[in-house]
Amino acid sequence: MKNLITRTMIDNALKFYSILDNEYKMKCYKCVDEIQENKDYQEKVNDIYNLLYRDKNDRIRELWNIKNISELFGDYSNSFITNVLLLSGHDIHKDNMKKYALDEKQVIIHKHRVREALVNDIKIRGYDGIRISQMLWGVYFINIRIIEVGRLQYEFVKFNPLNEEESKKCIKIHIPNGKKLLDQEVKESIIKSKSEILKYFGLENPDYYCSSWLLSPSINRILDKNSNIVKFYNMFNVIKEKDGLDDILDFVFNVTECNDYKELKASTSLQIKLKEMLIKKEEITKGVGILKKLSEENKHKMTCFDMKQAVELLGNEWNLGKRESCDYSFYEKCGCKKVYETIVKNREYGILGDIQIDKAYIYEKKLRRMK
Repeated sequence: MKNLITRTMIDNALKFYSILDNEYKMKCYKCVDEIQENKDYQEKVNDIYNLLYRDKNDRIRELWNIKNISELFGDYSNSFITNVLLLSGHDIHKDNMKKYALDEKQVIIHKHRVREALVNDIKIRGYDGIRISQMLWGVYFINIRIIEVGRLQYEFVKFNPLNEEESKKCIKIHIPNGKKLLDQEVKESIIKSKSEILKYFGLENPDYYCSSWLLSPSINRILDKNSNIVKFYNMFNVIKEKDGLDDILDFVFNVTECNDYKELKASTSLQIKLKEMLIKKEEITKGVGILKKLSEENKHKMTCFDMKQAVELLGNEWNLGKRESCDYSFYEKCGCKKVYETIVKNREYGILGDIQIDKAYIYEKKLRRMK
């Protein structure tokens, strides 16, 4: 470990994540020097490094409850230690990108998200170093626990978020901030995620969970029923609630603590409403829910056209290198509605292209009886 965290490692990691700020690099150097000069510090850093990148028992979850780095390293720890520990995983990130065969788009997303974790707390919030939560978030990308598909992110979790029991088919949905939560983009992401989850996590037909302030019953009661947040909320069966204060302060107001809610800066309608709730000391929770599935009735409805007839109408030929043999927007243009989608295996590999798996859909169109 002593030879792993070096100035050369810092240089390589900063280059990998496209961080060119010289002041940032100097602070990393100072932290590295302090680690190398203090044996006790080295051992603590080594223990955390192993927990972040080598532990197979998911003990990393325990670190989410720690808010102050002094709890991990003592009062003498450098505020940049979380930055350095996250940077120290860059070679592992490279190896995992190859191991999981991330496509070019995922590689770009992963490097971008780790870079955000490395700099946003400093550049946007003005902190001396990144929070433990940001270090952990970056590590999850490095360990390929998360993929991003369109508007949403998908984490492969070992424990069911509802009951904390071990499970092998749970996906936890995360919502990156910074963009509107448009209903259509959310649905498109979930549909597209299934093939990506199968590709990278080997998980077919997973159960989707979400734990977020966006699933707060108390918040949804005060919002317009046509708002994007309410539409997102209605996609889930919210099973239980947890205290949501920390998440509200963090994700809505961009602060970690507040002694006087009247001092919170509120410019958006959502911030104004939540600030009023906080001042009135109304309880604000976050919800934990499971994504609603298509009804059994919809799953078994007939498609709007016989598939053979539809392909003949399309007149499209198979184009090598493309993942779909026809333009599915044809059905939508005909007024059809997508009611089911799944992943199918190519059982004539080499004859019907060189794709191992692909997406398949069922569309329906209700026709009126002619008088």
